[in-house]
Amino acid sequence: MESSTLPGKRCVDVDRSAVALLLAAAALLSACDARPPVALPVVRRDRPAVPLGGPLELAIQFTVAADPAPPSEDFRVVLQFLDHAGAPIWSDEHDPPQPTSTWRPGHTIEYTRQLVVPMFPYVGEVQIAIGLHSIDGRDRLPLAGVDLGGRSYRVGRLTLEPQPVSGYVRYEEGWFRGESRDGRNWRWSTGRATVRFRHPRADSMLTMHLDGRPDLVGPQRVVLRVDGRTVHEIALEANDTTFVKRELSSADLGASELVEMQFLIEPTFVPAQHVASSTDSRELGARLFYLFVEPR
Repeated sequence: MESSTLPGKRCVDVDRSAVALLLAAAALLSACDARPPVALPVVRRDRPAVPLGGPLELAIQFTVAADPAPPSEDFRVVLQFLDHAGAPIWSDEHDPPQPTSTWRPGHTIEYTRQLVVPMFPYVGEVQIAIGLHSIDGRDRLPLAGVDLGGRSYRVGRLTLEPQPVSGYVRYEEGWFRGESRDGRNWRWSTGRATVRFRHPRADSMLTMHLDGRPDLVGPQRVVLRVDGRTVHEIALEANDTTFVKRELSSADLGASELVEMQFLIEPTFVPAQHVASSTDSRELGARLFYLFVEPR
C-alpha cells in the first residue's frame, strides 16, 4: 500500500476489517511458518519521486494482528530500497517509537521517518521493503504482505531522479570543519556563515536539518538572508533536530548565477564557558546536518 501524500500527522486511516482480512490471508500464505504475521506494515512517502541527495519523508504504520502475543524481545525496523533487479542499494535501520516487546494485539504504531537519499550512480524506479529484525540480525518476524525474500516485505515504490544543480552546496566562510558520530555528519557555524549554490532558476524548496544549544543560552534565532534580504527565520528552542521546509520563490534567491545565502545566529556560545568538562573554546552558532535546494 502506498500513497504520494501524507494525510496530516497520521500515517493512514486503515479499514479495520480490511486489515483483519489481509492478516488472515497472510497467515494462510505463511502456513509453512510456525509463527503467524505479527503486524500489517503500511508505508507512505511524501512524494512519488526524489532526486539523489534529496530529502524523503516516510509515514510508517504497523497494525498489530489480533491474536499473536508480542515478541519477547525488541526488534528493529529495517527499510530497504531495491533497484530494478531487486538488489538493495541502500537501507535505513532504526528503533520504532514503541518497542516491539510492548506491542499489543490490535494496536496501531505510527510515526514519520526523515531520510536523505544517498548519492550513488543509480536513477530510476526502486522498490521499498520493510522488515522487523532482531538486534543481532539472526531472527526476523513474519509480517503481512508480499515477501520479497528473507522476510523483507514490499510496501511501496519510489523513483530516483538526478540531483539538480542547486543541490550541490558549498560551505564558505563561517563554518568549522565537518564532524561525524553514529552515522550523522554536521558542521558547526559561527554567528555568521555563508553557503553558495547555483540558482535553480525556478521557485524552489529549501530543506534543512539543524540544531543548537538553547539549553545553554536560551532560544537561538537563525536568520537566512540573500542579497541583504531576509528569506526565512527559525527559532531553535529545543536541543532536538529542527526540520525545516521552506518554499522560496525564484526572486527570493536573487538574480546572480550563484546564490549566496547567509546564516545569522544569535546568541552564540562557547562550550568551555558553559560545560565544565568541555575544552572547546570555539564560538558556535548552529549545527547544520543537511541543506538541500531543489526546484518545485
